[in-house]
Amino acid sequence: MSTARDTVYLAALQTEWPFLGWVAEYKFHKERQWRFDFASPVARVALEIEGAVWTQGRHSRGAGMILDMRKYNAAVGDDWKLIRVTPQMMESEWPVVVGWIDKAVGGLRDV
Repeated sequence: MSTARDTVYLAALQTEWPFLGWVAEYKFHKERQWRFDFASPVARVALEIEGAVWTQGRHSRGAGMILDMRKYNAAVGDDWKLIRVTPQMMESEWPVVVGWIDKAVGGLRDV
């Protein structure tokens, strides 16, 4: 994990769904070095935090977007469910993010 913020995000995921085995920087592809920011391999659900979307960062410029599309499409083709959010969404819209993830994992939050 690259930042203290990532540690907080992972802890939040593990608190909401402690039995789903959330991990950070999960390598999901056999041949490429692609990693998910956070993933539950058990549920095959991934959470990608898209940073610098307002500052022409890597994820919001053409070449970076194309690389992300390849990665995300490969993941979906391998039966992963993918949730994409910004750090701002994680911090100010956490209940909404929880709802999206919970729907992707089949409503397991209340188990």
